[in-house]
Amino acid sequence: MNTRTFSARGGWLLLGGALRPAWGVAIGLMLLSPLGGMLEFSSLVISGAYAGSLEDGQAYLEQGQYELAIESFSEFVDQQPTSPEGYRGRIESWLMLRRYSDAMRDVTRFNALVVPADPSAIDWILSYYETRIAADSDDILALTGGSFAYWWNFDYATALLHLETLNAIAVDDAYGILFRGSSRLLSGENQPGGVVDFEYALFLDPFNPHARFIVADGYTYGLPDPDRAFVEAWLARLGGLDTPRINAIVAACFEAWGSMKASAFFLQRHIQQVTTNLVMLSSLSNNQSVDVFFEPGKTIEIPVTVQAGKKLRIETSSPSEEVYDTVAVLLAPNGTPLTGSDDTNDFFAAFQWTAPVTTTYRLRITTFEAVSTGLVKISRK
Repeated sequence: MNTRTFSARGGWLLLGGALRPAWGVAIGLMLLSPLGGMLEFSSLVISGAYAGSLEDGQAYLEQGQYELAIESFSEFVDQQPTSPEGYRGRIESWLMLRRYSDAMRDVTRFNALVVPADPSAIDWILSYYETRIAADSDDILALTGGSFAYWWNFDYATALLHLETLNAIAVDDAYGILFRGSSRLLSGENQPGGVVDFEYALFLDPFNPHARFIVADGYTYGLPDPDRAFVEAWLARLGGLDTPRINAIVAACFEAWGSMKASAFFLQRHIQQVTTNLVMLSSLSNNQSVDVFFEPGKTIEIPVTVQAGKKLRIETSSPSEEVYDTVAVLLAPNGTPLTGSDDTNDFFAAFQWTAPVTTTYRLRITTFEAVSTGLVKISRK
């Protein structure tokens, strides 16, 4: 099935130049409604008023006019912020421009806005790409977007399958080689091959800060090498990527070196960049815990009084398993970052710290990139 161009025509869809019914059936979408110019399938609703921006975006994408495609998909996202299709198209466009950090920023928005509204949206994305790839196994756009979708959903085995196909079709494709290297490092499968892939990808695309970001990510969360990760992350920052993920990587490097104040500085930067709603809570004493409901953009601040020479022990968790990643930073009364934590207990923040003076410190906690919705338990031991 060709899903590359589509538009609403009275309950039918224009596919590949021909009118065909039930476009959604082929990708698991259930219902087309001709009422009021509205297309409705599963929980995805697309108004006829905005379907044109999707059609235009996909057409521009097919023509290699990626900037124009981004403009069209952005128009749709602005009007339909909880629909997956606009993000799917814009992410694909970012990838073709080799702007991987921008693609990851849209993944963050997707997880923050689309998934809470429709938990099946991720399955929709994956099914969409499987349908496209099954229809045309040489579709470079579909292989690129599909491999990336599996990559950011941690299914590195399937990502590698599509990346191998892509690399066989598009020789010396910078994206394909870079993300094959990343998938190999992050999955733990053939990490030496992943290292070779990274070096060749940087040879092909040496001045791209987005490529440096992906390499830094691989050497932080896949094959830990804080020295190399720091160099790549800093080159990415020098190239203009002062992003929450880059700052989390730099923080992880300083933590690996034992420089907790420097690590806390970049964790605080991460938290500042993602916070849109800072909520003040009451103080937390020893052997107390509090359950906090997080939503996208939310950071909480808790006063904690610690006596000089005493240890402050903080742990975070999500017994309901709604949240899987938290970030914490401890601030002095004047706001100076003192210590912090990201992935200390699996992906949860946890730390212990000895107070130099008796005072009330400020503990700030959020979910990674402030993207998650759900309960987090914060405990002071």
